[in-house]
Amino acid sequence: MNSAHLLEKLAAYVPAPAAQAIYRQPRPLTEPAARRFPAAVLFADISGFTPLSELLSRAGPTGAEELTYLINQYFTRMIRIIQNYHGQVVKFSGDALTVFFPADEIPIGVAVRRAGECGLAMQAEMGYFARTRTSQG
Repeated sequence: MNSAHLLEKLAAYVPAPAAQAIYRQPRPLTEPAARRFPAAVLFADISGFTPLSELLSRAGPTGAEELTYLINQYFTRMIRIIQNYHGQVVKFSGDALTVFFPADEIPIGVAVRRAGECGLAMQAEMGYFARTRTSQG
């Protein structure tokens, strides 16, 4: 497998800025590296996720599978919205997302607007999940 093909496969598992840096300079790092760039950052967290996970945990393995299914549906829908607004998911933390809207090639105001509009679109999409029924209610 050539290195370009390997980088393509690995890019699905690391934040886009990291994948782009590796692609630009594919040699192994021998020391820490950093890059600064202007960006708007969006943090999104599911309100009520802890009580939901506690409720489903009472159902044992079936509840864990159900929770996994629900969180996968949530992330799939939210990532689609994020991509529509040119955002890049850089971290998953349980039920939370950290999203960059880079402004190295666009004005920072545009990146901030995209982040705000994306957050509102994500919030609107949560109406779908508010109607979701689980095996525990």
